[in-house]
Amino acid sequence: MIDLENTLFNAVATSLRQNHDGISVYGEYVAEPASFPCVNMWESANSVWAEGETNTSLDDFVNVTYTIQIFTNTQTKKADAKELAHEIDATMTHYCFRRTLLQQVPNIDRTIYRIELRYSGLIKRTDFGTNGKTIYRVYPR
Repeated sequence: MIDLENTLFNAVATSLRQNHDGISVYGEYVAEPASFPCVNMWESANSVWAEGETNTSLDDFVNVTYTIQIFTNTQTKKADAKELAHEIDATMTHYCFRRTLLQQVPNIDRTIYRIELRYSGLIKRTDFGTNGKTIYRVYPR
């Protein structure tokens, strides 16, 4: 199985932590963040790309999707969440992932503003690129 989740999580988390003191960044969904702002990121899908199968391995190519949720609760919570979304977008697009979703998600606690992002990409197992893998943007046909 081709897996870049730790690499991508570390890149996003490092960028956010450098620019936002006290931010909580988790590599999984956290329903009730202990502190704000909070970002949750996880790999929500990883499937073999059938068109890329070879005789040597089913996992020469995989389609992956990463889901990221941003939670803020300040006076400027919407602007703060959007600023975090822009930073995350810059990191994910640097790694050649394509954003497939950016939407506000209503939260039960209305004092919390929440944005969800999703990114998709096609990863090829190779000898170059990120951690020995090459990432391609996925475009609809």
